[in-house]
Amino acid sequence: MRGRAEPGSIAKTVQGDDVHFDVHWSPLSLADRHDIAARVPAVAGIYELYAELTTRLQKFALEGAWYGGLRAAIRAATDAEVATDVDRRALLARWRCLYRYCAVDTREDLFDLLHALRATGSEGVASASGRFASVSVSERGELGTY
Repeated sequence: MRGRAEPGSIAKTVQGDDVHFDVHWSPLSLADRHDIAARVPAVAGIYELYAELTTRLQKFALEGAWYGGLRAAIRAATDAEVATDVDRRALLARWRCLYRYCAVDTREDLFDLLHALRATGSEGVASASGRFASVSVSERGELGTY
């Protein structure tokens, strides 16, 4: 049986050489430095960033945060004045940015999750940490309301 994660967390189920992560994303939120400071925990995890285009949301980043935690990473990644990447700075200056996150307890789990989520067709991807023969991921969380 697979575990059920609370919003903003993961549940991990290991069966032999395989692992399944149930990712339950936090609610999608508008990137605001004060809101991030108040709501986002200063723990390790993964996060996604979205640009609010005229008629849709477009994901432009899937990243991990270890040192400094999610709060510091999301704060830096969503501030046009702090961004060092010219393309990201232009995107942040033009469009509203939204974020969602998921806390992750261990560095190896963080690497495995990022690897699986970035791979096309995340079912059965080999483990980035080398601990498992395959990694599968299910994701929950709505993008339509924020």
